[in-house]
Amino acid sequence: MLCDRWDVIDGLIRNRLLNEYVRWEAAQAYVYLVRDGRLSRDEAVERLRQFLREAIDGRDHEIAAPLICVLSDFAPRDAREDIVAAYRSGLVDE
Repeated sequence: MLCDRWDVIDGLIRNRLLNEYVRWEAAQAYVYLVRDGRLSRDEAVERLRQFLREAIDGRDHEIAAPLICVLSDFAPRDAREDIVAAYRSGLVDE
């Protein structure tokens, strides 16, 4: 089952060779996994935060904004620092 294959979803998000919209939709899968009870909200937020930190470190501007959009679906106060860091690094247009 796909939701048990985090490596597939995570690989799509991290793959810079893929179209940015494919990567965005892979990140969006976390919203549906939480909705369907396959993953806790906190775990989804933590995984998405990790991707955002990787995007910041790797200067991956194509996935930074989509990750912030998906994170915003969870209203994660605990991700605020990571989101601010993405903006400060210039990876996200204001």
